[in-house]
Amino acid sequence: MKLLNRKETADILKCSVSKVIQLEEKGYLIPVKLPQTTEAKSDRTLILYDSDDIQRLIDSSKDFSKANKDIFIKDEPEKEQDDSE
Repeated sequence: MKLLNRKETADILKCSVSKVIQLEEKGYLIPVKLPQTTEAKSDRTLILYDSDDIQRLIDSSKDFSKANKDIFIKDEPEKEQDDSE
């Protein structure tokens, strides 16, 4: 397991940091929250993401795209049959 910060996660997903935050808020990414360790005491929290979770998100989006590709393919309208023959 490798932990990545929001910027690194955004780089992998080819999106903005705000999009990473949206994915977190919607439950697609689960953050690992750690207290920030610096000499100056701070209430800031370090937010990281598991690289395995990021890969699962990528894989699931590929599966979703394949499963729903028929939505984007237009069928030709069926020709009405003429019963007068």
